[in-house]
Amino acid sequence: MDLCRRLRVVLLCLGLAFITACNPVPLSVVASDFSINGVKGTGPLTVTGSAQEVTIDLTNKETCSTLTSLVASVVLDDGVTISPNPAVARDYTSPVTFTVTEKYGAKVAYNVTVKGKTCAANTASTGSTASTTTPGASSTLPPTCTLTTTGSTGYSLVFKACDASNVATYYDTTECVRDNATGLIWEGKTPFGLRAGDNKYNNLDSTSLLQIAANAVPSTVATPARRPTQAEIDAPDNATGYKNNVNALLLCGSNRWRLPTIAELQSLRLPGATAQIDLDWFPNTNLNGYYGTSTQFGLQEERSWVIRFFEEGVNTVDNLLRDGTVRHPTLGALPFRENSVRLVRSAF
Repeated sequence: MDLCRRLRVVLLCLGLAFITACNPVPLSVVASDFSINGVKGTGPLTVTGSAQEVTIDLTNKETCSTLTSLVASVVLDDGVTISPNPAVARDYTSPVTFTVTEKYGAKVAYNVTVKGKTCAANTASTGSTASTTTPGASSTLPPTCTLTTTGSTGYSLVFKACDASNVATYYDTTECVRDNATGLIWEGKTPFGLRAGDNKYNNLDSTSLLQIAANAVPSTVATPARRPTQAEIDAPDNATGYKNNVNALLLCGSNRWRLPTIAELQSLRLPGATAQIDLDWFPNTNLNGYYGTSTQFGLQEERSWVIRFFEEGVNTVDNLLRDGTVRHPTLGALPFRENSVRLVRSAF
């Protein structure tokens, strides 16, 4: 609990000291403790007998938001519970009420209202139509266009918009691709530039874990690992910094791109093939190195799982040091940056 909220509890307890035993009033949650997609809530911070109103406004951060399937985050103090579970995706087209229960049993209801521009076009599926608003179009009869049937296997293009002739348009495979089996949308790679398939990155993602293991002096023996700084994590040659840059671009209309897990990235592999990925759908794939994942290698904080998409008699699934260094027999630690990166996001 932060200092301001502790002071509010103390002051209220002093005022009630002669009336009650001063069990803490329900102040463990305030409006700003609720957040969705990184946007904090706003609303009254006082406790009354009625439900507290919390508003989360996504309109200034996201080009559109699928309000029918959102996950909320809530900061709770020890011993405080909330129901229903905000981590479960739910429909926020209407306010959702959460009940917070203090460790002493006091309860407070919070009505969470989410504002955002709807993504109706991006939620369309097989055989459906998508709507999009164009300048001068009627608000009651928006134009519609029929989407390509996707099926439940293979890959498909990601819907972009209905053009001026009311024809569906799609993003290029160098921008993004949908896996019809998993529903995941994968980042496409370009031949050069920021998202070039041959670009390499470190894979640091935590300031609290010992993820940098490289030697500071020439040696073949590892020195104790250290924690990365936030500046190292946000650097453009690190996977997190790269992800942040792609999200700032709103690639394929989204800022929810992330590094995949090992299981997600393995779903793209074609075992038995020389090029173990469909190059028609994933052009510009780096076949001369590994792609990084967000999955830690066992208990080793300084290593993460990686996947190679080219079979050449070596492991296609391996692990590498997150700091992207190798140890030379005489020169010690050398920067190498072994990981390529292919980001992923959910369809919503």
